[in-house]
Amino acid sequence: MSSPEETALLNSLREILRGLCQGVIPNLEGLPQVQDPALGDLAAEVFRLGRLYAESHAFVLQLAKGNLEVEGPVRNHFAAPFKQLQAELRHLTWQIQEIAKGDVGQRVAFSGDFSRAINAMIEALGEKKQIDEQNQANAQLFRTIFETSADGLMITNLQGWVLYPSRSGMEMFLLDESDFLDGINLFDHIHPGDQERARQSLAKLMEGGETGFSEYRVLRKDGSQFWNESHAAVLTDVHGEPDRLFIVFRDITQRKADEERLKTYSEELERLNAKLSEMATMDALTGVFNRRSFDVRLQQEMQRAIRFGGRFCLVMFDIDHFKNFNDQYGHAVGDLVLVSVCGAVGLHIRQVDGLYRYGGEEFMVILTETSLDQGLQVAENLRRLVEELRLMHHEDALPPITASFGVCCSSDLEHLGADGLVNAVDSAMYEAKAAGRNCVRMAPSSHT
Repeated sequence: MSSPEETALLNSLREILRGLCQGVIPNLEGLPQVQDPALGDLAAEVFRLGRLYAESHAFVLQLAKGNLEVEGPVRNHFAAPFKQLQAELRHLTWQIQEIAKGDVGQRVAFSGDFSRAINAMIEALGEKKQIDEQNQANAQLFRTIFETSADGLMITNLQGWVLYPSRSGMEMFLLDESDFLDGINLFDHIHPGDQERARQSLAKLMEGGETGFSEYRVLRKDGSQFWNESHAAVLTDVHGEPDRLFIVFRDITQRKADEERLKTYSEELERLNAKLSEMATMDALTGVFNRRSFDVRLQQEMQRAIRFGGRFCLVMFDIDHFKNFNDQYGHAVGDLVLVSVCGAVGLHIRQVDGLYRYGGEEFMVILTETSLDQGLQVAENLRRLVEELRLMHHEDALPPITASFGVCCSSDLEHLGADGLVNAVDSAMYEAKAAGRNCVRMAPSSHT
């Protein structure tokens, strides 16, 4: 039969074990002494188990409160997992502190889902750090470009109010920082004559159209103006909506002046080229076509007649006794006679025909699409026209002017070629000379 001491001890041991099972910290003060050695050893082990539980419980409570520096119990198997957890939490705390300093190379390797979540966060922070670093580099590049660009740079809102001007842009407009206190609208500095065109370009840009480079006259702060070449781009917000304008511009006043001078030089060059071309094809004295032009036109008429079966007439005339005008009245009067005869003949023939100075006082007329009979009639009309000319010299009437005419038709002499036609009409003219001058003769081999 158990003694009262042993019974009391057994009840204490039951309470201790029941409390451990219920998570209650047992009262372990005073281990009762009993006579039974086995019961005493059992009691000692139960009391030791209670103390280990109590130490572990106190340790875990400190960990639960976040005290990672608490000293863990020694040689306590209950506390061993929690001491491992304490070490992991200490290392995790250090890693988080390093991440906070910017070390996104850390990786957590404990507690499964928790570590995966933390590592995902670290990777996101790493990506954000890269983005932040790139944004910082871009911002620095942006500031460098804005401060060093020789071209003017400005960022404005969609109404043209300047938000950020570059140094060179401010210098072009003769502006300083104080001018921006009340705000600067870029459109106020565009010449009134160009403002509407600038607003239309902006509207086209806002609609997604390409405006390319635009040139405007721009007003400086002091009222002076310069030519400006600008290009604008729309900047969007995070939602992709138009938000601001980025404008690049440069002073092209000197280029405009150079272009104007070049335009003047080009126009003068064109005028001179036209003059040279005229000198190459026109007779300087009479203003009619020269011998070179006649040779070209004659070949063209010959080829056209052969290809299309057409015909044309050559009329050659020589002013009679022209040498007498030069000898008696001087070369100025001789020139007057030549100019007057050419003026009268040029007004009488058709625009499709051509009058050419062949040499000296000899002239050629090409009558396109004209038969021999028609050519003879035209020659007779010209002869009478020359004969009726009346010229004055120092209020004195000059002697009558007459001319001898020769006529040939290509359809009658096409076998002769261009040189043959010229020789034929020349012979006809000399026949007119031999017949007493002031008359018309057709080429000897021609027939009606």
